[in-house]
Amino acid sequence: ESHEDAIDLTRKRGIVEPRNGWVELPAQSLESDAGYDLTKALKRKSGLTLLLAKTWAKRILECRDEEDVGAKLLFHLENEDVKARGTAYLFSSETKCSSDHCRRPGSLLYEWEDLDEQAREYKKRRQAKEEVPQEEGDALIAERKKARRGEGLELFDDWLIRQASLSETRVEVIIEAHVPASEVELHKVPGTAPAPCAHECLNQIELDSDAGDDDGDSPDDGAGYFIDYLHRRLSQHMPNSVHCVDSRELGNAKDRSPSIRQAVHSEQGQNNSEHVEQKRCESKHPTQIETSCIESSCQPLPSWESFFSASSELLYYSPNIKADYSPFLSKCVGSFDTLQSFFEALYFKTVP
Repeated sequence: ESHEDAIDLTRKRGIVEPRNGWVELPAQSLESDAGYDLTKALKRKSGLTLLLAKTWAKRILECRDEEDVGAKLLFHLENEDVKARGTAYLFSSETKCSSDHCRRPGSLLYEWEDLDEQAREYKKRRQAKEEVPQEEGDALIAERKKARRGEGLELFDDWLIRQASLSETRVEVIIEAHVPASEVELHKVPGTAPAPCAHECLNQIELDSDAGDDDGDSPDDGAGYFIDYLHRRLSQHMPNSVHCVDSRELGNAKDRSPSIRQAVHSEQGQNNSEHVEQKRCESKHPTQIETSCIESSCQPLPSWESFFSASSELLYYSPNIKADYSPFLSKCVGSFDTLQSFFEALYFKTVP
């Protein structure tokens, strides 16, 4: 399984992997007169021309276990003649400039980066947590696709839309994307008692920790994935032929479907005050979670994610979330036969 960024699929000659090289950083990219501690350089070599310095530093990076994208090459000229020789310093991407070290006037600074300027700047904006408008990103992809068509290359979205428009054959597309909330009905059997609060053992679990920030510098946040771009394109040109099947989450934050929201709000309001009061009386010493539930007057509702694939979502992507499936397995599932019959009804019959 591979989740490629749309902008990577529109690189020259269809080569997905970025072609890295030395990109000169303007003087204003450094803070004031901040410089690098030369003693922290990975390597240092004197008597090189600028061209030889770039080649020397490139070879060192290529010999490392992992390509150090973001590494810096600092070149000090011996005089103002750009053809003169000088001293080269190679720093890892983890080494930062500091105001404790002065920047030598006339020095040149380069960064080992993507040579595709459009892709480089687009990803840097996302790394900086800038909210790049979706329309801007799609326009950039459309512009790059035109250039690729000149090379005889066509992306899958254009090919599929073209084939569907020219063919009389019925085309239906099943795509891994959130199931729209507008396609789901909140069903409740009349007379069913409100869903109970969480089991006591769940209330005793400490609060979830914050999501990890290990990939804070990575732009792979899903916003630029080709699968999402494909979904938008097909929804625009083939709206009645696109079917979303990713059951790990229902809808998304931007979904403004009134039907599901009204149903949920109505369900939350029914017998809510009685339910909260009962829970307050049951606990003489409410835990942090119970207190939060009472304060928000929130009646728990059956969770879509509890029934469909949430386990894999938590294990793969959300290790900071604490979960205990014991009450669910013992009180709701009960046996393997019950679990098997539920999924048989889900896929081949009807689940009320």
